[in-house]
Amino acid sequence: MESQKFLAENSASVYIKKVEARISEESERAKHYLDESTESRIVEVVEEELIKVHMKTIVE
Repeated sequence: MESQKFLAENSASVYIKKVEARISEESERAKHYLDESTESRIVEVVEEELIKVHMKTIVE
C-alpha cells in the first residue's frame, strides 16, 4: 500500500503533512464532482485509511 511505504520511508510529521494535503485534495474533488453531501463521508474514509489504520506506526 502506498501509505505504508511512504510512512516507512519518512518521518511521522512528513507523513501527516502528506495526509493533510491528500485530505484537502479529496475534499476539493468531492466539492467539484460530487454532491456536496458526500464530502464529509469522503474525508472520513480518507482519515480512516490514512490515519487511523496507521495510528500505531505514526505515534511510535
